Amino acid sequence: MEYPSRLNLAIVVLLTATVVSAGESHAQVILGEHPDEVSSVVFSPDGTSLISLSIQDVKIWDTVASNLILEAAAPSPNQNSIVISPDGKMLAVGFVLWDIENRERIAVLGRTAVLAAVFSSDSKTLKLITLSKTVATWDVEKRELISTVPLTGGADRISQPEVVAISPDGKLVASGGRGTREGSEVTIWNTETGTLFHTLQVPDQGGISFHNSVESLAFSSEGVLAYITVSSGYINLWDVEKKEDIATLEAGGPVIAFSPDGKTIGSGLGRGSVSLWDMETKELLFTDKSHESDVTALTFSPDGSKLASGGGRFDNRVVLWDIAGVIQKKEAQKENVAILLGHATNRDISSVAFSPVENLLASGSRDGSVRLWSTEYPSAEPIVLTNTGFEIMSVAFSVDGKVLASGSEDNTFSLWDVESKERIANVRGDGRGGEINSVSFSPDGKLLATGRDHNRIEIWRADIRTYSQIEGVTTPNLAVLGEYERGLDIDVVAFADGKILGALYDDGNVKVWDIENKAVVETIDLPEYIYSIVFTPDGKTLVMGGGSGGVTLWDLESRQVSVSWEVARMSIRSVAVSSDGSTLATGGRRDFASTSGSCTIKLWDVATRDSIALPEGLPE
Repeated sequence: MEYPSRLNLAIVVLLTATVVSAGESHAQVILGEHPDEVSSVVFSPDGTSLISLSIQDVKIWDTVASNLILEAAAPSPNQNSIVISPDGKMLAVGFVLWDIENRERIAVLGRTAVLAAVFSSDSKTLKLITLSKTVATWDVEKRELISTVPLTGGADRISQPEVVAISPDGKLVASGGRGTREGSEVTIWNTETGTLFHTLQVPDQGGISFHNSVESLAFSSEGVLAYITVSSGYINLWDVEKKEDIATLEAGGPVIAFSPDGKTIGSGLGRGSVSLWDMETKELLFTDKSHESDVTALTFSPDGSKLASGGGRFDNRVVLWDIAGVIQKKEAQKENVAILLGHATNRDISSVAFSPVENLLASGSRDGSVRLWSTEYPSAEPIVLTNTGFEIMSVAFSVDGKVLASGSEDNTFSLWDVESKERIANVRGDGRGGEINSVSFSPDGKLLATGRDHNRIEIWRADIRTYSQIEGVTTPNLAVLGEYERGLDIDVVAFADGKILGALYDDGNVKVWDIENKAVVETIDLPEYIYSIVFTPDGKTLVMGGGSGGVTLWDLESRQVSVSWEVARMSIRSVAVSSDGSTLATGGRRDFASTSGSCTIKLWDVATRDSIALPEGLPE
């Protein structure tokens, strides 16, 4: 098996086994660097692009392909404020307004330096907090100044070196004051009236007056103001409505940013690390390093799934972080697990399958991709066989391991040559339509079964030479098990041998079919809702994965449950057994306690029911 050298973008799935040190984390992607310190970063509303700014230039990056789209000289000198309109059409860098689509400057909104800015939710107006201590509101379409509101009461504290933040709704603006012997202040104004909202006293914690200067400010969408002082380096959280302190988070850094939903706060540290905290529990989610010097800019993507950081002098890099990926990586390190990179974190892993002859694991996901992993070198990047956009519902290897079958939501199944990684055929199922939810080869290698919507099990010849028609042309099947019935779908099919077939229905019931007689010989009804089934290679035991994290082994001869155990606090969506019957793989939707939506694959010793560790290292 060959391993591609390209870098996938920060989308991950976990394999519980052992920690693998593979160099730079795939949960981070270094997009590139600027010639000078990165002063600001901002995502487009759809999250597919990122704009970064330095004193000398501005760059636009593709966050999906991880490459540079455009670079140009900075549109205005000494401007750190950069915002994109919610409709994604306008970019404001300081007082200069740009058309993003045409990549051209369209207006200059004044000449006074801008300290902070925010677009209205309908993208029609833009508020600029200027160095002249005013709130200037502009009509974006007409390029006309609507109003100028002076800030009163403590406005003399705003000056060029001070930090300024504006709330997401644009109604409040805060400025951090310089440190004095008496302490420093955070002054908050109402941007609509210009009147003083509150003055927050920040005590000196460093013993030297300038040490208690406020060096970073940020508002959350949930009404929390966060600030960091030079003296402490801690993140102080303050409730805007109640006007009282909430909590103090340790190990804060020079810059801070809230996720769009206000549930997570990120901080860039002076030593080049980025940290994330859970706002509800105040727990540190992770700290990871990707910069060689201070982190000077930080921002979340609109959907909260990504984080972008900019480095200071001697680094100047722009780094893209997959938040679920880095959190799961840290959890993996705590739980002694390996990390597999590839599938989208917000889509279920629908199926996993071991190769009977190679150290390969195949996975199919609702993100539309089929991937091959090395179980010998789990930290190596996967081979991507397809990424068509149609959800992949099932994958299965042929008996000799030379062919991989995958079933798709578009009523087709594909056959892949494992060695060449090429698709041999794409066969359409019964003409009545519906997803092909499961594919399975018989142990003798002669048959292929597909289970799909509307109570249809179709039996096909496994000989790939019979599938000469490519790209969806209807091919005759050998047999159909089950009557056409809307509202009852076949989720999984699994052969015991060439005569017995197990079928899992979407009502959670499992039925055992006699293929020759086209009759149901057993219905298995368990208390736990079943999501996946597979027979052991000897055809004697049916393995079932449940919705509450349990695995049940059912003996075909006695037709009784032989073993049942809870493997993890997750919904087991797919199960696979190695060719020698000793190892079980379970693909889960996510841990019940997790909110990331990430998926996990775990390996188990069938005899002892213990989790298995894989070897460390990369192939030479």
